[in-house]
Amino acid sequence: MGLNVFFSRLFGGATKATTQNLAVEPPLPLVLFDLDDTIINGDSASLWTEFMLQRGLVDNGFIAEEQAMMAQYTDGNMSMEEYMHFTLAPLRTMNEQEVAHQTTLFVHSEIKNRIYPQALKAIRHYQTVGCRLIIISATADFIVQAVAQTLNISEVIAIQTELKDGHYTGKTYGILSYQQGKVQRLKAHLGGQYEKLIKQAIFYSDSCNDLSLLNEVGHPIVVNPDSVLQQHATKCGWLIENWKYEHIYGE
Repeated sequence: MGLNVFFSRLFGGATKATTQNLAVEPPLPLVLFDLDDTIINGDSASLWTEFMLQRGLVDNGFIAEEQAMMAQYTDGNMSMEEYMHFTLAPLRTMNEQEVAHQTTLFVHSEIKNRIYPQALKAIRHYQTVGCRLIIISATADFIVQAVAQTLNISEVIAIQTELKDGHYTGKTYGILSYQQGKVQRLKAHLGGQYEKLIKQAIFYSDSCNDLSLLNEVGHPIVVNPDSVLQQHATKCGWLIENWKYEHIYGE
């Protein structure tokens, strides 16, 4: 297993873990975090559509359609291409500054108080000991980058949204960081370091959609997993974390 027997099964036991007990010696591991339902309680993309409703950018019909599409996500059957095409449509012709302003308001009002305290403690401790952290998400880059900035995480892999002449086109580009696409994007991001780093990498995720990457890393950790991931993690002997949601961020 390595990494000091994977930090003594992650800080002394998955259900009794405290980051204060973590002592890591070089070489420090690469630590990857999924965003939705892992760092935060909820899905940031769906929360963003509800925020757009509040701002008058979409209507109730848009919300109903988005929720119908998201219902397919848990089973791993959602077409991410169709979802992104639909949910980015309201941003067409909006400029980068407008979207950045709205995203800042969104993170402050809808995301900060949804951050799991256990996630925040883990992130802060990994940062303290000097680990390299990356948030890797199947959510639009402007949302993930804004959340990462709040957490002082500089590296992000997310779905890339297209800008033309400083305005959003409503399109994506490149490989979508969804399912196997997360592995492909991470390989491109790390380049020649991938094979070395992935062997000792830690990846936190809640979703069966991340099984491709969870199977790649040396140390997978599942957080409040869906039923498919729960079954797979139990069979493989992976660490399973049960994180609780509290309104404590910033207190």
